[in-house]
Amino acid sequence: MERHFCGGTCAVFSDGEISGILTSFSDPGVYRIVHGASAWFFEWSDRFGALRVGPRGETRKQPGWKSPFWTITAIWAKQGKRVRQVGRHAIALWDQPPVITHYWVRQGRKRVIVRSDEPEGSNDYSEERFVECDVAGASPA
Repeated sequence: MERHFCGGTCAVFSDGEISGILTSFSDPGVYRIVHGASAWFFEWSDRFGALRVGPRGETRKQPGWKSPFWTITAIWAKQGKRVRQVGRHAIALWDQPPVITHYWVRQGRKRVIVRSDEPEGSNDYSEERFVECDVAGASPA
């Protein structure tokens, strides 16, 4: 079988009967991300997201959907995919998003948000807290 590699992300192959191109949609390399006492190795694809792998890139069982792995890799990507090279590993750097507080006032059966410390743009991964307040100063009641 004849193989030609192009840039580490695809391979052209032919064995006389079958020809084709194998391609990878992931970034080259394996990242390591840490959350508390847990650490995971993963590959990243802008199209498909994170794929948990071993330290040498071998496929591993994917975490359950409630695992913090999915949230922190999404936060990491949203924060610009920052990395620091330590030895042969690329350490994924991420910051915990701030807690967003919304201040609201009851108006009959409805609650109206009168002030929020939410930053501009969407922040899908921040914890949200709702606090009742009086109308005048929009401070907690």
